[in-house]
Amino acid sequence: FEEIKDLFDPKGLMNPGKIVRPSKQDDRSLFRYKPGYRTIPIETALDWSEHGGFDKAVEMCNNNGHCRKFDAGTMCPSYRATRDEQHLTRGRANTLRLALSGQLDTNEVEDALASGAVHAALDLCVSCKGCKRECPTGVDMAKMKVEFLHHYRLRHGLGLKDRLVAYLPRYAPYASRLTPLVNVLQRAFKGLLGFASQRSLPNWRRDAFTEKNHPHPNLPPEGEGENRRQVVLMMDTFNRYFEPENAR
Repeated sequence: FEEIKDLFDPKGLMNPGKIVRPSKQDDRSLFRYKPGYRTIPIETALDWSEHGGFDKAVEMCNNNGHCRKFDAGTMCPSYRATRDEQHLTRGRANTLRLALSGQLDTNEVEDALASGAVHAALDLCVSCKGCKRECPTGVDMAKMKVEFLHHYRLRHGLGLKDRLVAYLPRYAPYASRLTPLVNVLQRAFKGLLGFASQRSLPNWRRDAFTEKNHPHPNLPPEGEGENRRQVVLMMDTFNRYFEPENAR
């Protein structure tokens, strides 16, 4: 077979490595993990003992490519929008694996895990859990993103947009008093604040739902009324300051 192959294909251009002179089954240079591959232990925020560690959870991705499918299911919505391997469950898992094994161009694994490369790969993950539900091996990229963000924020801190969203309940009572001004400012500067300029932000409302304009009703004394009940209305920030008609 080798002689016939050499006669008809002396340069080995047609199907190299097939039928004759194939690769050895135990050639580690062809393995997914090459010789010397190892991961560097890190202190995680979440419990990954179920998988044997964070690195083992990442390595559950076996590159089967089910996340690239478009015919049914949920995953991966960001890949369906971008068609970019980077924004795919598989691409994200491989990026995390490179970070955890010290194969990214950084000094330490902690630097790699909090690097811009990993952030770029995970930034568009919407944490829909489609991968955990539909991936044959159950890769949970949403949980991995939580772990990544923990390390990233420890290293880089919170950005302005993150603070505006996270601390919204704290400053909402004061911002709602300046409704016209705040609405104008957020429309004008939403791009600079880190929000997509193409999307509209919810408008602050003058008629915010507060205890002052909706005092607690006087309840009848004990024993009066047949089915006396007390109802507690738990107000969230958006229904209080942006869509008060829902609460009313």
